[in-house]
Order: sequence, then structure tokens, then C-alpha cells
Amino acid sequence: MASPYITVLEAVNEVCDRMNVRQVTTTTQNLFVRNLVNIINDLSEDLADFGTWNELQASAAVTMVSGQSVYTIPTTALSTAKQYIHSVQEVYVSGRIASLEPIADKNEFRLLMRTQSMGTPSRYAIDGTDALGNPRLGLFPRPGATYGGNTARVRFQVLPPKYVAGSDDNVVMPYPGRLMVAGLYAGAILDESGGVQTDQYRQAQAKYFILRNNSLGRQTAKTGEFTRFQPGMTTRT
Repeated sequence: MASPYITVLEAVNEVCDRMNVRQVTTTTQNLFVRNLVNIINDLSEDLADFGTWNELQASAAVTMVSGQSVYTIPTTALSTAKQYIHSVQEVYVSGRIASLEPIADKNEFRLLMRTQSMGTPSRYAIDGTDALGNPRLGLFPRPGATYGGNTARVRFQVLPPKYVAGSDDNVVMPYPGRLMVAGLYAGAILDESGGVQTDQYRQAQAKYFILRNNSLGRQTAKTGEFTRFQPGMTTRT
């Protein structure tokens, strides 16, 4: 038996089998398999945008400074696969049980910052990006003197890094293998047809959509209490 999570090369070779193309030992071997890696990158971003995946959860600790409102989230200490942030999901600070309330309106956050209020942070906002392109964390009110040196914990969903043909062949992708193969196969069919949505493509795409929906809800408690609606499909959890 083997893990349900597979490498980039394993996914590429399985799609080669399905399309009657000879398997390769590296994804730089020909233009066809190079392009499959590009499709994997497209799939990876599509899946990250689709929902919240348990496989992509990570967290980082921010050391608060008294009077400072905006912080870079230190992800460089994490593995490379978890250094890029897709979306911030929760922020909480030591000494406070409840999570911080998000501020969606950037103009509201800027207005609040001009009040120069200090104390126990109770709200947060996304304020620009850092050198990695990750969101910067803004806290309101600014941490007071008693909070200097304390920790703000940020939970976020990772944006998987771009896979590079050849050098990332043996990297295990964070999504279920059957899902990645189904999506890659559909993408390869569409690419080979020059963008024409053939019957074969539509069938492969439908299978990918079903697997995508099922995989997202697989690691959750299925009580039957909630119904999740997605265009073209409905599931109960």
C-alpha cells in the first residue's frame, strides 16, 4: 500500500499512461510533460481558491511591540511549502481568549489608526504586503505597554509554491493524489484539443469537479446538519 498523496512526477506519469504517452524519468524530458507541470500549478491555485483545506493549514507567531500597529508575519522559519500565505483565517493574542475581529474595510482601519489608541488588540486588518507578497497584519488598538513582547498567533491557509519542472519532480503535492490526477488529465485533454471543450474533456472535468467537492469535505465531521451549495453540486456535512 502507498500514500494517497503523490509526487509531481507520479501525477505526470499517470496522465501520460491515460493519454498513451510514454512515461518519463523527469518532467523536463519533453514539452508535453513540461506543460503538465504548468497545468499542475494552475490546479494548485484553483484548489486553494476553492475552499479551506486541512492540508494547507499553518500558523506563525508575531511578537508585538508596544505602540506598533502593522507587522510582517514571519513565515520564513516554516518549510518552503508553507512560507506563502493564501488567506488569513484567525488571529488571537496571548492573554485574550476570543479571536480578534477582522476589519474588512481598509479605510476603516486607516481611520482607526489615526486615533492612536493603545491597549489590548481586539481587531485586525490586512495592510499591504511584505517582500514575499504575504499580507501584513494590522492590529487595533495598538498593543499597549503591557502587551509589548507578547505573542499574536496567526492561523492561515498556505498558497502552495510554484512547482518547477525537473527540480520539484519528487515533491509530494498537498492535495489528494486522485484529485490531482483527475484535474491534470482534464487540463491535458483541453490543452491537446486546442481549448475546444470536447465530450471527452467535459466528462473528465465533471469527474474532477466531483472529486474536488468530495475531497474538500472529507476531513470534516459529517453530521448531516449542514448543506453546502456549490454551482452544479450540493453536499451535506
